[in-house]
Amino acid sequence: MVLDSQGRTPVDARVLKGAPTTVITAPGIEMDVSITQHQLPADQGGRIVLDDWVHYLGTQSFNNILIEAGPQLSGALIEGGWVDRLVVYQAPCLLGDTGRPMAGFTIDTLAESPKFQLEEVTRFGTDLRIMATPMAAPALLSA
Repeated sequence: MVLDSQGRTPVDARVLKGAPTTVITAPGIEMDVSITQHQLPADQGGRIVLDDWVHYLGTQSFNNILIEAGPQLSGALIEGGWVDRLVVYQAPCLLGDTGRPMAGFTIDTLAESPKFQLEEVTRFGTDLRIMATPMAAPALLSA
């Protein structure tokens, strides 16, 4: 499944090869007729409403969902509390301030940032795979 609110996935994209793949778009977005498409409501910014997407996934009998996403969707999923586990691959490289972030947030301090518990760190050559789960918010711990 591909979440593509603007319908920009090319008909020859590798993700559409092989098993049938549904592309989820916002209403009014028309894609090539060879692409299986399902439309879900969009917010004022033209992005798919994540609550509606998650409900749709439930109607399709998904139990586990692996999401590879850009910073905008990653940030929205984390902020919305939809992430049960992060799997992050880290190379020993640094980007400057024009590099794209892993998750797009409007968070300015560490105190405001979502916190995760490391579950596993595995080395693959020079890269690391980091698996982490969200930590409960302090307010929830005292309740």
